[in-house]
Amino acid sequence: SSPAPAQSPPSSPPPAAHSANGEGENAEKGPPPEGPPAKMTEEEIQEALDCPCIAKMRDSSCGDVFLDAYTCFLRSDSDPKGLDCVEKFAEMQVCMEKHAAEFTLDDEEAPAGGEEEEEAA
Repeated sequence: SSPAPAQSPPSSPPPAAHSANGEGENAEKGPPPEGPPAKMTEEEIQEALDCPCIAKMRDSSCGDVFLDAYTCFLRSDSDPKGLDCVEKFAEMQVCMEKHAAEFTLDDEEAPAGGEEEEEAA
């Protein structure tokens, strides 16, 4: 029998092993992907609540319920974020269903593709 080839002591995995799973040498830098979400400051929360992007919701019949749910989400430190706000979002959903006509998509907000026209054909 021939002698077994000499093996070098274990070392760090070769570079190919890093790229196989999509992680490189810098994979350990930065915040960990898991764990509690970063806590927002009151200033960041107020800035988010003042965003024009939510003006329609904020000014709707369900505005108070929306602000309660959204504020809960912004302040949430559960993992996953917002898990402790499910009941508030359920209340918002009930309100939106009650005022459904107020929450239809405008023509410019409607998804492209004319799905309704295809179904009628």
